[in-house]
Amino acid sequence: MSIRVLIAHGNTQRLKNAVSELHAAGFEVSATPDGGDAFARFFEERPDIVICSMQLPSLAGSNIARMVHSQSPETTVVLLTEPDSEPPPEGVVTLPDPLTLVALREALPQ
Repeated sequence: MSIRVLIAHGNTQRLKNAVSELHAAGFEVSATPDGGDAFARFFEERPDIVICSMQLPSLAGSNIARMVHSQSPETTVVLLTEPDSEPPPEGVVTLPDPLTLVALREALPQ
């Protein structure tokens, strides 16, 4: 069974690149450029990993990360950060934006 990933990124080019990389690595990927849509999809799709950028329309990535982690602590939540980003919510993995497959694999629990 493949790992299900939900990714939300406000930069559509970075979103497209990340989806391509994740698909090529064998992940089952659902993607959206909107924060509110990502949070709604989380409850419908129940992904194993949620990845979101900080800047998203309608709901900020840090808020999605905090809410997903509080609702489902067993779900791995990854917040893609910029150098000047605010501190991440507790229990959330942070990686630099843009996402790389190598960094994601290193950050995932074994």
